[in-house]
Amino acid sequence: MRSKTNFCNIAVILLVLVSVGCAMRMYEGAAISPKKIAVIDTQATNLGLGYWMWPAIVSIDGKSTGKNPTWDSMRRFKRFEVLPGKHTLSVSVVSRHHSGRGQYELTPRHLSLEAKAGCVYCVKLLQKPGKKEWYPVIVEKTAQ
Repeated sequence: MRSKTNFCNIAVILLVLVSVGCAMRMYEGAAISPKKIAVIDTQATNLGLGYWMWPAIVSIDGKSTGKNPTWDSMRRFKRFEVLPGKHTLSVSVVSRHHSGRGQYELTPRHLSLEAKAGCVYCVKLLQKPGKKEWYPVIVEKTAQ
C-alpha cells in the first residue's frame, strides 16, 4: 500500500514538472526564438493550511488560454508565449483548498501589458492593505 502512495506522489510531481516546462503559444505560425518573444507566467500564493490562491489567465487578446475550467488547479502552472507588443489579459482570481472547495471571480479583470522581446512577465496576486481582497498585477521577472 505504501509503494502505491509513493508511486502516486511521484506521478503528481512529474505531471507538475512537465506542465511547468511547457508554454502555450498565443501567436500563429511556427515557433519563434525565445529572444524574439515574451513569456507570461502565473504565480500561485499559498495562504496556509492547504489553501491556495492564483491568477487564472482566462484569455489573452480575446483568445482563450485553455479548455480547462477557470477554477482548474492546473492553471496555477500555465506559461504563455506572446509576440512583442500590446496585449490584454483577462484574469480571474481563484482560491481553492486542496479538498476541492473554492471560489473564483466570474468576471475577469482586464490587465494591459506592453510586452518586450526576450522578457519574462509574471501575473501574481497582491492583497489590498487592510482588506481581504486580492487583485492581479503584472511584474517583469527578467529583462533583456
